[in-house]
Amino acid sequence: MEIGETSPPVARSTGTRIPRTLPPGAVLLAVLQEGLTPAPAAVKRGSFPLVGEVDWTAMCTVAHRCRIAPIVYQCLRASALPVPRDVMDWFRVQHYETVARNLASLSELDAVLKAFAAGAIPAIVFKGPALAHFGNEMARSWQDLDILIHTGAVDQVESVLLKAGYPLIPGPVHRNHRRYAGAGNTHRGVLEIHFNISDPLRSHRPDVQAIWDRSAEMKILGVSARVPELTDHLLLTIMQLPHHHWSVRLLVDILHVVSRWQSEIDWDGLFRRAASWQMIALTRTALWVLITRFGASVPREVVSRVQPAGYYDRFHRGIADQAIDEQLAYPFRAQMLWIAPFVVVDRPGQVPAILLRRLLFGSGPSEEGKVERAFHRNMTTLAALPAVVRLLINSLRPSPGNGGMAPR
Repeated sequence: MEIGETSPPVARSTGTRIPRTLPPGAVLLAVLQEGLTPAPAAVKRGSFPLVGEVDWTAMCTVAHRCRIAPIVYQCLRASALPVPRDVMDWFRVQHYETVARNLASLSELDAVLKAFAAGAIPAIVFKGPALAHFGNEMARSWQDLDILIHTGAVDQVESVLLKAGYPLIPGPVHRNHRRYAGAGNTHRGVLEIHFNISDPLRSHRPDVQAIWDRSAEMKILGVSARVPELTDHLLLTIMQLPHHHWSVRLLVDILHVVSRWQSEIDWDGLFRRAASWQMIALTRTALWVLITRFGASVPREVVSRVQPAGYYDRFHRGIADQAIDEQLAYPFRAQMLWIAPFVVVDRPGQVPAILLRRLLFGSGPSEEGKVERAFHRNMTTLAALPAVVRLLINSLRPSPGNGGMAPR
């Protein structure tokens, strides 16, 4: 029986109907909407909003690639989608393996923060466990621990971490952070110690001092830590989207925060700060995608403020939409994904300079030489050009109304 139906498929005069196989990305989006946003009436009646057969192998593959399998498991437990037992078992394993890793990481975070406190080093925990606290909690996986310190404390932090068994990871010097790992201890993760959180490539300039002033001590998943104020943290997460190629996992994080805490978010402050941080185009595009693609519920005035207002708005939203579609596709064939991080900026005139700097100076695997890295960057950019040109042309045509979306 197909999902979304109450009776078996019937034979028609033209022959037996062949069930439609649903794209795995469409199924995942429907599951996430069902589990992370206020349920529509159809879901409340116990039906799934899509009709067709599910390719469970493809769905598991895409969920694993996007690193959202533990969150999908939480959504599936209460879903109207009939899930085969072996598939549910696979999602359950992904969930509890993530929980186990997270528990070990939280213990490590607690020990590091206590070492900083003993050395009188102020620190803010952001992304990772702090974002999980506001969003998907223990179902949210993270690979490293991100900690913000004052610039003047860099040498002191390195001394404290070295004594705790965390030597500096060798590699190219980064302008924003240093990375440390437990020497010879496979149970320890990576610490990413930030002394700056700006994004000079795209001219994003968060007000770091204001973030420190608004931060507060609280318990995050059982660990006492200083974290950014909720609206600041939401903006900092949005600022990560280009760096992570419009990652579906980050969008799910933002979706959960927006759905769970919308009454606590300072929406006027969010738009005001986004403009002063030079990331208003990115913020408006991200919120528009959450509303139209993920079914996020936000105040009516927010919907009005993110409506596409012209050519570049349509172009930015097209970039984000196609990057998301490519991540959710099976098989995976990236085009727009490689260029998406470099074009959603407040001043479109910056884009040629951004792409040129990326081609000449962009990073790549440290084991590659400069020539190899430059070759790969050029090839990925050239591969994206046909999709970009099509999008530039399509953006000339205004979308009718508000894209079929009713303000909430």
